[in-house]
Amino acid sequence: MNQKTGITGMIRGSSKSKLIKELKQLDSRYKTNIEDLKELRCLIVQFNQLKDPVNKSVRERFGN
Repeated sequence: MNQKTGITGMIRGSSKSKLIKELKQLDSRYKTNIEDLKELRCLIVQFNQLKDPVNKSVRERFGN
């Protein structure tokens, strides 16, 4: 009986460890994607902050 339990445990444990490994990889990718999105958001905010003065300058220069 102990042998069966050991083999079954190994088989079940194997799939559990694979699942845990995959979940950790997904979590890592998720965190990386979130960081990338935060950087992109920061760049968009910076662009918008620079865009307004440039637009104003162009309008003053060309009269639109």
